[in-house]
Amino acid sequence: MASEDASEWMVAAKLGEVLASDRFDKGSILQRDLGLSQAFCLLWQNENTGDVAGRLRPNALTASATAAVLLDLYVLDKIDFDKDIKHWMDKTRQVITVKVKDVTITGTYLDQALFLDIVKHHEAAKGKPRTVVEWIIHGSYERKNSATIVLDSLVLHGILKRESKLFGRRYPIVNANPKQKLVSDIRQTVLLNQPVDGFIWTLLKLIYEADCCTGKKMPLLGMYFAVDELQMIKENTKILVTVNMQSEQVANEDGDCSQSFELEVIG
Repeated sequence: MASEDASEWMVAAKLGEVLASDRFDKGSILQRDLGLSQAFCLLWQNENTGDVAGRLRPNALTASATAAVLLDLYVLDKIDFDKDIKHWMDKTRQVITVKVKDVTITGTYLDQALFLDIVKHHEAAKGKPRTVVEWIIHGSYERKNSATIVLDSLVLHGILKRESKLFGRRYPIVNANPKQKLVSDIRQTVLLNQPVDGFIWTLLKLIYEADCCTGKKMPLLGMYFAVDELQMIKENTKILVTVNMQSEQVANEDGDCSQSFELEVIG
């Protein structure tokens, strides 16, 4: 597995921050009708056009969708994450590997999205795990990538429909209620400072960091807030999703993304 796109490494690092946060709560995620990966892809979909921009090429959004699949499998106790501290020159790095905890299939879209491949590798490699980065690359670079399989699951749920077009496909909305509920929860959290549960916090973390990787335009959050709201949204969300990896970890004052200074998490 090889990639020239640094976004997979960044997304893997942010997944490590999710796991380290006490805001990440399996119980609140299990209570939701949608998985984290389904919610992420639903918010990625443009409700006006049905397009899911960038779905077919590896980028921060496909990487984040794959990371969300890994988190969904972790919430279901199908996989576990092993963290190992590595020292190289003057840097301390945390390498995160994916281990199979239960080989029984989930019976959901998560099997085709990534889990069957994880189990296959687990059995063939005799338990030698791959890193989070490697699985994110795998899920982003497959011909039918993890994001596409997640979107197709939303079609099966009657939330989206799938339409072919000259180049690729679009996913128009059929049932707007699930998306409206997600958008309402997010707006109340970052605009009105309402209490946030583990599901929405993790979803916001994934969305915000994916937006950071793609530049200043905020392609995800920017779809759900007015132009005059965006600066405040960026600031509020940054504060909300920044994770203290160690006691000295603080938000990056010069950039948009949260940043860990003492411990570099690389997946």
